[in-house]
Amino acid sequence: MSEQKWFDEIFNPFEVHRHYYKEIIYSGQTQYQKIEIYLSPVFGKMLVIDGEVQSSQIDEYIYHESLVHPAMILHPHPQRVGIIGGGEGSTLREVLKHKSVEEIVMVDIDDEIVKTCKKYLSEFHRGAYDDNKVKLIIMDARKYIEKVPEGYFDVLISDIVEPYTLGPASYLFTKEFYYMIQKALGEEGVFSLQASHLRITDYYLHSSISKTLKTIFPIVNSFGAYVPSFDTNWGFILATNKKDPLLLTVNKVNEHISEKVKGILKFYDGEAHQHIFSIDKTLRSLIETEGRIISDSEPLTLSPRNFE
Repeated sequence: MSEQKWFDEIFNPFEVHRHYYKEIIYSGQTQYQKIEIYLSPVFGKMLVIDGEVQSSQIDEYIYHESLVHPAMILHPHPQRVGIIGGGEGSTLREVLKHKSVEEIVMVDIDDEIVKTCKKYLSEFHRGAYDDNKVKLIIMDARKYIEKVPEGYFDVLISDIVEPYTLGPASYLFTKEFYYMIQKALGEEGVFSLQASHLRITDYYLHSSISKTLKTIFPIVNSFGAYVPSFDTNWGFILATNKKDPLLLTVNKVNEHISEKVKGILKFYDGEAHQHIFSIDKTLRSLIETEGRIISDSEPLTLSPRNFE
């Protein structure tokens, strides 16, 4: 196999994950990021942004079901849902599976990534953008959220890239932004977000996000799922004012899915819920003791090529 047929995802100076690909389906540079779509013989279509694998055709459902459904079933009757980022449309697809949803507002800063994913990743979004419940807004999510009426959303989901530079994404991880998120949520509101790697060699961003959210929300829970195309356990966080996802039993989760969700979930059910919220002792300790509070005056940026 030719050397030109490999791309490297660099985790740190001493760890590189290599992927062989059959062809490059798309490559382009937007105002904000570099977008590449590869065709892998193992993972199918792979969306890569700024050299980081975002999702793959074969396993994206693991990531997106984890990000969406624990939050959606934790709310008693989610009608208005906001999605921050999520340009490929898979998060949107999963939210639309919930029968109670009446309105979804998706806010993404980069119109080009939305257009690209609409065109090349139909297997991911499966026409979700065409649903009449969906309102797509192209703008900085922070500028949008700060103008949202108090208590407007039942569930907010953040599916954005990690803050590797002092760009717009950096200010979507700060305590000031999370305060805006809490205000935009109703009393029973739930906030779910992707929260970077969750492993003992790479936890600093996750633990910092957790620490920052705990300055705003009374209930903050980390959880994670192994995503094969990422080749790592990926972290998520649920933040709420009232409901604790750790109190949901296997039977209760399955009951909620049966009542609230249309269609089939491939990954998430009651047993999976128990599994993804069960974090080992080492990681629990690192999340609790490491990291720092992220603020507008001290935003956090991490380089994928260097240890923090």
